[in-house]
Amino acid sequence: MLISDLVDVVGFDHCLTDPGLRTGYEVDWTGRYRGHTVAVLRPGSIEELAAVMKLCHDAGEPVVVQGGNTGMVGGGVPLHGELVVSVARLGNLRVISNLSLQAGAGATLAAVQQAAASVGARFGVDTAARESATIGGMIATNAGGMNVVRYGPMGDQLIDAGVVLADGRYVPSLLISDDDLLGHLAGSEGTLAVVAHATLAIGPTPPDLAIAMVEVPASEIEAVVGRVGSLESVFAVELFGAREVELAAMGIGRSAPARADWLVLAECRSDGDPLPELQAAVGDLPAVVATGQREGGELWLFREALTESVARLGVPHKYDVRIPHGALNDLRATVETAAPDADIFLWGHAFSDRQRTPLANVHVNAVGVVDDEAVFDAIETLNGSVAAEHGIGTAKRHRAAAARSDLAELRMLKDRLDPKGLLNPNVLFPPR
Repeated sequence: MLISDLVDVVGFDHCLTDPGLRTGYEVDWTGRYRGHTVAVLRPGSIEELAAVMKLCHDAGEPVVVQGGNTGMVGGGVPLHGELVVSVARLGNLRVISNLSLQAGAGATLAAVQQAAASVGARFGVDTAARESATIGGMIATNAGGMNVVRYGPMGDQLIDAGVVLADGRYVPSLLISDDDLLGHLAGSEGTLAVVAHATLAIGPTPPDLAIAMVEVPASEIEAVVGRVGSLESVFAVELFGAREVELAAMGIGRSAPARADWLVLAECRSDGDPLPELQAAVGDLPAVVATGQREGGELWLFREALTESVARLGVPHKYDVRIPHGALNDLRATVETAAPDADIFLWGHAFSDRQRTPLANVHVNAVGVVDDEAVFDAIETLNGSVAAEHGIGTAKRHRAAAARSDLAELRMLKDRLDPKGLLNPNVLFPPR
């Protein structure tokens, strides 16, 4: 009866019940997390989304919300037979000015970037998954991306949002909401409400560019990252090592441009040439430098190819973690000790916020036989956090209390907005 009613709302073509059509919605990007659903609902309007949620709420049916399904911690997978609600068709975009735009939850990051560029502006969050990552999912995880040192994560771009609550009520603006839902939406992993659309900040892009891939010995990594991160012109500071650049080079069929204990890929932009201050920050360390978009893009290829390159080696265990700068040199050896039967690859953002707190957001990738708990324990011995921009999901919910200081506050809001616990019921919060 419920499925029939849902078909009446979204149409036969957008209620996917055939196993072959459901498959792509039942597994996450990594291939590690697989589930099952009897139906995937693809509403094409806010009205349809609200009607779907009301029907599911009245029937007591749990739902998992999906966008681009680029998550890596099982947060968008129907692990316990939940219905899947895909917001991919809610991809509308409207540029408000050269300072803001409104994006549907299903709009891809690439589409948002193009819309911003149409008025000479830039959106502050960027990831290598830009062609498939959607705004709703990025808000859910509070994604940071490669420009986090300059702009901060998704929550810092969020001006307003329209959401559909678990019971199907549509709230067109959270600015007028009694609950502080707007302040908690980013990073709530789809547990509080379904994002329908968001008003996002955009802004001008400084015209002058300098990009450098710097060879940094282990003894200098903390100091170099600190100096580069302190530059007014800094837009990105990425970290990886010799092993990772060789892996990327193999994946894209090119020679690695640099090799060292650590490689720092730094991008600076300003209204005047930013290269002199970048050179001063890195000193006499060897570096490959680009001052044009095309040449700089060639260097960025080696960073952006890493995710796909490691996936070619097998299904990776992915650990998105935060590590103090002072522990960066211990990270690889610590994880290798915890996972001796796996190949370890590390890369990520040297900072995790625009306040430039000395915490790196590192993507630890282990290919082989791994005890996840041993790796989590190892990260915590370095005073690190097991959760960063990919969220808690289902993979780390049992450790959420240590990783999220706002968990109790989120739980109270969840109980108020979704007392039946139907929205993404198996992510973020530890079982009661």
